[in-house]
Amino acid sequence: MTLAVLGLLQSDISVDKIMRTVEEGLVHGLRRSAGLNLLHFGMGLHGEEQVFFDMLQWFSSSLRQRKQLTAHFLDGLAGCGLSCETSIRAQFFKILHIVLLKLKLSADTETEIKLLLQCLCWHFRAEDHELLSQLNVFDFLVRGHPSGLSWVKYYQGRYEEHASFDFSSETKNVSSMNLGRLLQHTTEYLQNQVLSSILATDEQAAGAETSGLLQSQSTLN
Repeated sequence: MTLAVLGLLQSDISVDKIMRTVEEGLVHGLRRSAGLNLLHFGMGLHGEEQVFFDMLQWFSSSLRQRKQLTAHFLDGLAGCGLSCETSIRAQFFKILHIVLLKLKLSADTETEIKLLLQCLCWHFRAEDHELLSQLNVFDFLVRGHPSGLSWVKYYQGRYEEHASFDFSSETKNVSSMNLGRLLQHTTEYLQNQVLSSILATDEQAAGAETSGLLQSQSTLN
């Protein structure tokens, strides 16, 4: 962020414009935090299954801006502040925890299981790894539930040959994908997300700094 801050200090931008931008970023962040908090509360209530999956679908589509693409839960919130980011991150992973619990105890249809798996697939950054590891999501996707009565173990390896699938592109083919294949791709996608953020090169880090500068300037202009 040093490069971005220096760039802003050297630019011809008024203090009032900076203050308005900071306030707008904070308001957007607080709205998302409140929305995720309310959604987490609603998902934790015992009620009709269809209501739960309606909320889950809204959660997925709204963060992806109603586009069938993967996204990060902080997308569009540049400048909302560290405290706000921390709150949003906590609420987001609380929802993922509910999704994983639902998968572990799932007696749902194949369509609903596919939706749950899709809701595990997001872009993740290095800052997310600690909370992601606390979910033990990889352990579940590879081993299933400790009781042994897990659909994961049943579907592992049970799939027909399917074209290579990329969660970062359109996901409309998920509905026709065999559940065993989708389980494999979910695991591989999450592994690649973690590894790509760990193995980020210095050039990529420098590029992120430059991107941050450009984004800050475009926001204030």
